[in-house]
Amino acid sequence: MTNTPYSTTLSRRRRCAPPPPGERELVAEQYERRRFRMELNAKAVEPARWQGPDVLLYVKTLPDQDPGGHFHGLRGAAERWGWRVVGEVHDGAGIVDPQHPDSLWRFVETRLRLAEADGVLTVHERHISMDPFWYRRALTRVAGSGRFTALLYPEDWRTPPEATP
Repeated sequence: MTNTPYSTTLSRRRRCAPPPPGERELVAEQYERRRFRMELNAKAVEPARWQGPDVLLYVKTLPDQDPGGHFHGLRGAAERWGWRVVGEVHDGAGIVDPQHPDSLWRFVETRLRLAEADGVLTVHERHISMDPFWYRRALTRVAGSGRFTALLYPEDWRTPPEATP
């Protein structure tokens, strides 16, 4: 029988321990936003359209930041999922809400309303809005036009450093 050091057992306990109280609420909020998006998508898109929908790629960055890496990741995901990319929208307005006059999210909503695409694919919820209220409102408007919103990294994903605008 091999003796394992106490620190290994302790670190194993830390990995299995529940998240601290503040993080629990954050995880619950992220899960709720993900569930909300999935419910809207289920209502907005009938299963037959998932056979290869047309999507717009949307990336929000800070002013003068190169969106190339984000678009490359989104194009790769769309290709893996069998989706056809019909356009790319780079919003260089920085951290603004979707309804702000400088945001190109309204342009995306207009293109979806005009049936130029079946949905929009973006990197993370923060590319739509940092504020949960405006994020939900943007998703509701997209679903109201019968379209869907897809994320490369879901809401409850640990935010990768390159996903924040």
